[in-house]
Amino acid sequence: MNVPTRKTVLLYLAATFVVGSIAGFSMGYGFGRRSMFRPFDREEVRVKTCQRFTSELDLNAEQQQKLDPLVRQGLDEMDAAHRQHKERLRGLMRQGRDRISEILTPEQRVKFEAMEAEREQRMSSRPKGSGSK
Repeated sequence: MNVPTRKTVLLYLAATFVVGSIAGFSMGYGFGRRSMFRPFDREEVRVKTCQRFTSELDLNAEQQQKLDPLVRQGLDEMDAAHRQHKERLRGLMRQGRDRISEILTPEQRVKFEAMEAEREQRMSSRPKGSGSK
């Protein structure tokens, strides 16, 4: 039986480290290039929710018929709450910008407005993650 030498073991460890680093970098780079959020698909969520409840709760046909409108109603209510939440946040951001603007000189205010326009442009060019209909 051949006993590996110290150099052979170190060589294997170094090779394993290099291969692991390359694999980790490749995967990290690939995941980093993907969009963090994919658009919300209401229909997919509705179908998957109904299927999961049907299979895990062993729903009969009558229960399945009653479940679908309840899931739709829940999604509609969540969409409405999400829209209200977004509006509230927009209002708070607007108030904060107004308060900041009050302390600025006219020259600073022009720069601040340009900064805000740039930020809004970046936000509007991002893919939308809400799929509300």
